Amino acid sequence: MRELVQNAVDACRERHHVQRDETTDLASDLRVIVSIKNNDNGTYSLIVEDTGIGMSLDTLKNYFLNAGASFRSSLAWKTKFQGVDGKSEVLRSGRFGVGALAAFLVADDPTQIRLRVETRRVDEPADNGLVFETPLSDEPISIKHTTRQTSGTKIEVITNSPPAFMQTAKKDDKSQDNWDWYCLDWPVVQRKALDGQLLKQETTLPADPMRSPGQYHWIHPDDYEAISWTFDKSPQVVCNGLIVVRNAGYAGVPPLIKEATTFSELEVSMPRLSIFDKNGKLPLTLDRLRLDFGRLTFLEDLRGDVIRNIIAFLVVFAPEGNSSGEVARPTDRVTFSDGRLSNHTSPVRWMFRDGGVGLYDPALMRNAAITHVVELSNFSDVRFLKSRKLPSHAAIAVSDVSVFQKLAASTGRIMGGRQHAISADTRGWDAVEEDLYRRRYESEKYEIAPSRMWREPGTRSPSENRFWMDQIRAFVFRLASAIEPNRMQERGFWSRVGLRGKGNRVEQGIDAAVEQLTSRDDPRYALRLIYDQIIQNFDLGGRGQDFLGRIFEMQDRHLENNNQFNPSLFDIIWRIVELSQRSIPQLQKNDVGKFDLGSSYVDWGAITPQAGGDKWFLSEFLLEETTLSEEMTSIPTAWIQYLGEVFIPIEFIERKRKFAKLWASIEMKAHFAQWEEHRERLLAKTT
Repeated sequence: MRELVQNAVDACRERHHVQRDETTDLASDLRVIVSIKNNDNGTYSLIVEDTGIGMSLDTLKNYFLNAGASFRSSLAWKTKFQGVDGKSEVLRSGRFGVGALAAFLVADDPTQIRLRVETRRVDEPADNGLVFETPLSDEPISIKHTTRQTSGTKIEVITNSPPAFMQTAKKDDKSQDNWDWYCLDWPVVQRKALDGQLLKQETTLPADPMRSPGQYHWIHPDDYEAISWTFDKSPQVVCNGLIVVRNAGYAGVPPLIKEATTFSELEVSMPRLSIFDKNGKLPLTLDRLRLDFGRLTFLEDLRGDVIRNIIAFLVVFAPEGNSSGEVARPTDRVTFSDGRLSNHTSPVRWMFRDGGVGLYDPALMRNAAITHVVELSNFSDVRFLKSRKLPSHAAIAVSDVSVFQKLAASTGRIMGGRQHAISADTRGWDAVEEDLYRRRYESEKYEIAPSRMWREPGTRSPSENRFWMDQIRAFVFRLASAIEPNRMQERGFWSRVGLRGKGNRVEQGIDAAVEQLTSRDDPRYALRLIYDQIIQNFDLGGRGQDFLGRIFEMQDRHLENNNQFNPSLFDIIWRIVELSQRSIPQLQKNDVGKFDLGSSYVDWGAITPQAGGDKWFLSEFLLEETTLSEEMTSIPTAWIQYLGEVFIPIEFIERKRKFAKLWASIEMKAHFAQWEEHRERLLAKTT
């Protein structure tokens, strides 16, 4: 079926090539209609009809009905559709001479198929059409003249039983992609289901660069008319409008760019490709469903254009702020939510200096003669700097990880530099993770004795009441003490935190709170109240909040299934609270002794444990030349090649003015237009 469709599309393109100067409406008249139907005699028909160039008697006899003979390899075709350089002037997909044989491959049993063909060549009169019908046999075929008002070809494949795709090709059927092979917006290919309704084409890709949306980019390598690429959702590889590789997860698709250094990593997946191949250069298999990516000759051209697109993205979406001679705080209003490029597996890390912003990369740092770096996990931590105005040899870096600490951990030294750093304690969180895993999957070991079930008020024994009051009382006391011990003596403290107590003494408040918790009809009330108090009074960080939510989910499920608390979970909750209060355990010991704090730009004494969450860090490094010995990778190289400098203005308007010539250049214009349009949409949405 795919072969029949691509031959019909080729016929439309050939007619357009022959008659393109004769009428302005021709392009809109060219189309292919693929339909399936139930016949009155119980058979089924697949019909592929086009308004293309049509076939002559010679083409039918010597090529269409002659397996292995490709008309598009014939002298007659080359004379009409090849230029003086021997290259095709029209896109063509058919190249293997399958012809009529394709029709007999539609069903499992070719002997149960009849083929009916009706055609008229575009330069023949209406009464000089041709028609024949035949089964798969060695009997002679009788080709007769017929009247056909429009040029083109109609191929009907008649089967006794429906092929698999016919059985599922209904308007609302999710599996209809098994005969949705075509993707271009011209020529138009329409599909009709058994009920006569038109089926939607899942993917529509542009056939003309002049009518192409901004997310599609075009290159024109040797041997190919054009290649359109995008990271938007579409089939992985399309050739001349027909799907070759449908899914991006196809095992043979390599990443387009993959670079790894001790400082950073970059991996960009292969974009979705729509290839326009006039001369049959694409290394396809006979079934056109597989492609040898290793033999593609245009990958370097593609890499270059994708890198230009990444550079345009970085320039448009680099952090913004107000240039005032100091390091400006970048705005967060125009960023991707996850801080990553589409199909870019590494976070984008930035460094700031004197009203400018640049990529945080060792080669660029070396290029800008940066020898002093302050690393922040959050830009708000600039408040810990002694001054936000740094000398030209220093920079502030904002990163998801402390790059130089990572470097030190992997090499065992600071690569010739010196550091002074503070980091969050992650080892405690790892212990919580292990405990959570163990308790989730071995929960049967933590069952509570039936005598200690949480019963309805009035049904619990005094000993059961004492048990629950002791459990909750001990936890609430620790919780209240951690929130702010001196506030526990204040009048009304318990009512402000949601626990109504009598009097203002600590013991009375806790006893009253616990009594109320244990006397409620719904034991989940205590759970919700404790959870709310922790969230309101502690900065747990992302990992701590995740752990807390999982603990309370386990406790709530335990209550639902067993009508009882699991007291052992209170211990983990307390460990989470405790860890959130000591996110800065101590100074790192890597070469701290050699670091002259008098020349430090950080006020280390001002940093408090409330500074950050479980992934927080703040590091300061003095670098020597050997520290930045890594070679430039592709993105930093392109950054210097196209921008000519390490730091670009932090104000967007000034940035666009400075690089106006690059913005309007032929090779970058479409890339900047795509990302600037996306930026404007995000700004409008935010507003």
